[in-house]
Amino acid sequence: MTENLTGSSAETAPVEQPDAGEPTAEAAPPRRRPARRTPKLDLVLAAAVDRAREGVLDIAPPEQIGAHVGSVADGDRLVTHRFEAKLAGYAGWQWYATLARVPRGKDATVCEVGLLPSEKSLLAPEWVPWADRVRPEEVAAAAEAEAAAAAEAQDDADSAPVADTAEEVSEPVDQDAAAEEAPAEAGEDEVTNEETSATAGEDDAANEEASASEGEDDAANEETSASEGEDEATNEETSASEGEDEATNEETSASEGEDAADPAAGEKLTEAAATDTTEDFTEATS
Repeated sequence: MTENLTGSSAETAPVEQPDAGEPTAEAAPPRRRPARRTPKLDLVLAAAVDRAREGVLDIAPPEQIGAHVGSVADGDRLVTHRFEAKLAGYAGWQWYATLARVPRGKDATVCEVGLLPSEKSLLAPEWVPWADRVRPEEVAAAAEAEAAAAAEAQDDADSAPVADTAEEVSEPVDQDAAAEEAPAEAGEDEVTNEETSATAGEDDAANEEASASEGEDDAANEETSASEGEDEATNEETSASEGEDEATNEETSASEGEDAADPAAGEKLTEAAATDTTEDFTEATS
């Protein structure tokens, strides 16, 4: 009850505001944070080298884990062991295993394992923003180029009205020159037309000559066809004469066969005639 009354009276009590002319009390200086003490190396965890190696064996084969490099205290009852990394392409890198234990405990627990670079590792250089990579001389050259471009643009803008005035002055002169050149151009056009007509006539003559040569070629082809027909007729007559010669040879062979058969027939007829004569004579004498 007393606390509530005190609180309500405190809330309702007016707060006195200091006058603008009165000096205000100085602000209290900020409290300094106590300096972080360096953790002490835990002897139990520092001696658990084999346990740390077993933890690294979970992520790397035994042939890639080298000798024990050392141990570092990361906090109270928290120690990190490091081993040489015999891994191709990672020269100078080290395997690590962080161990921890509970208060008054003797068993070390593996908290984290991995691969970290050492001071002798080959690392990529730190990334530098593009804006910071530009050298001073490059900035000066870019500024000069921009200034030259701006000056050139200004010169073009200043010379534009002068050019328009020069074009306006030259327009009447150009009209007179065009009027004088018009008849000359018309005469040139007529000459060009005459040359074109002459060229067309030459083309017609060339076409007529080509047609005549084609007619001569056709006539030569017809003569060649006629001569081929005559050759065919001559071949047919030759074939007919050869057939007649073969028939004559056959008749000659037949007559020779008849001539060979005639002597035998003559002898038979002579013998028959002689027999008939003898018989007639015998009958007559008897």
